[in-house]
Amino acid sequence: MVVHSLLTTLTPMWSSVHLIPRHKLTPDTIEVAILPRRGRIEFNPGQFIVLEKTLGDDTRRSAFSIVRKEGKGIVIAVHQNGTAGISAWLNALNQKSTAQLAGPFGDFSLIQGVDKHVFIAGGSGITPVRCILDDLLAASVVPTLIYSNRDPNKVIFGESLRMLHKAGLLNLVEVFDRDLQTALDHTDGEGTAFYACGSSSLVNSALKILENKGIPKDRICIEKYGLDMGGGSTPSDSFEWKAPFKKPVNIAHQSGKSILQSALQSGVQIPHACEVGVCGACAVRIQTGQVICGKEIKRDGDEILACISNPIGRSIPILKPKRKNRSEIVSLALVIGAIFMGIWSIPPGLGLRAKGPMNTSHERLQCESCHKEAPGTLRQQLGHNSQAFLGLHDISPVAVGYKEVDNKVCMECHDRPDDLHPVSRFMEPQFAEQRATLKAHECNGCHGEHQGKRVANVGIAMCKSCHSDMEVAYDQVQPTHAQLLEDDAWETCMSCHDFHGNHLTEIPTRLEKGIPTEALLDYLDGGPDPYSVAKKHTAKEAR
Repeated sequence: MVVHSLLTTLTPMWSSVHLIPRHKLTPDTIEVAILPRRGRIEFNPGQFIVLEKTLGDDTRRSAFSIVRKEGKGIVIAVHQNGTAGISAWLNALNQKSTAQLAGPFGDFSLIQGVDKHVFIAGGSGITPVRCILDDLLAASVVPTLIYSNRDPNKVIFGESLRMLHKAGLLNLVEVFDRDLQTALDHTDGEGTAFYACGSSSLVNSALKILENKGIPKDRICIEKYGLDMGGGSTPSDSFEWKAPFKKPVNIAHQSGKSILQSALQSGVQIPHACEVGVCGACAVRIQTGQVICGKEIKRDGDEILACISNPIGRSIPILKPKRKNRSEIVSLALVIGAIFMGIWSIPPGLGLRAKGPMNTSHERLQCESCHKEAPGTLRQQLGHNSQAFLGLHDISPVAVGYKEVDNKVCMECHDRPDDLHPVSRFMEPQFAEQRATLKAHECNGCHGEHQGKRVANVGIAMCKSCHSDMEVAYDQVQPTHAQLLEDDAWETCMSCHDFHGNHLTEIPTRLEKGIPTEALLDYLDGGPDPYSVAKKHTAKEAR
């Protein structure tokens, strides 16, 4: 069975085109001619294009199936959905305009090796079918079309299809009660190819009927429209993007947005075109976790379309790009081979060079105190990572030479059972945005080693990132927390509160008795400790 929306993986090339309104097919459907500025638009019957247009402050994209060829261009049929998108704009178009075009895309096409063809179309799903029908009619083949609509007065291409039926060139079965079963019961399945195009519900109904009729999957071709992002599952408010040889990125996910939209907003570039689940350009793979794609739950190893997917489940899904194609693999293999030979020629034991001065209290540490040798030989490490980079296995790349310095290394010396802000706390779902922006779940996210300070990456107003909506009951502090919140005085938090809670000191109830801002800034930069000399826990000696 050919499923166009999941298998197409072309990378779009955008070009400027002219749009010319032709005529209305129904009150809410218009034919529009698309003419290229140069060259011609080549396509196969059944394919579609993607239009991009800036409307007001928003740049919109929509996919439209090709109806026929016109000169060096094409004609599309546009059914209006909603009032603010490209389809609404095109239906109101009364003069020549311009837009950006990508495509054509798609593999919804004739199945070869059969003599009989039955098409099942619903509403605007007739548009790619209409283009394929013209090819069959030109070859003197009489196809069958089961055409489902809600309103007899809003049938796209209704008049021309009925004329073909009267002339004996097309077997047309019109359905207005959604009863596909009766219509398909009168079709001969022997040596027949079946095609279904329309909404997800129509296509799924047709597939179930064809399966019961015993039609082999290789004689069924489908194309779904309107792949809604499903609900009913526990949503996750973040996911992780893991590109080859790059550090994983934790991305906050907002309700109502797709994985693609959240990734783009976070600066992670995923190839995309239509943004409605049809072109397949945004296909990515799930490494671990669960994602709902359209209305199907996908799991480890599955491929999804990022533009119609949402992360779900209690664990954070980890996503990664699809494997590279053969030409990319060959090119990368040559580059990696050259790099590998260059590294292999460098004599061992060159040692480490610090990125910068050690942070406060780490001045006496040796490089080896934190940087430990990675498992395996250099040959094994490079070989493993080369295969991972080329997509030859799904195992994550490993460290080369030395292990990554992570939280586990820091906790070997600084583990405290009563830490008020342990890094593990920031792995909770509500802190997804803080993980993405501040890397609050990593010790180095705040402290930033090799910068010669105590805390290098955040300032004394960092509490605002998590506590902007806090309320304190029976607030006895002067001024109250509510007043400080109203004044946006976030720099005062650390005047009274020790972030990790490791100092043996009392919390003052009056701000004037707190630590001055200048002393706090100096403390973060590596100066004297203004809280207290006495501490609950002291750091262990480095190994």
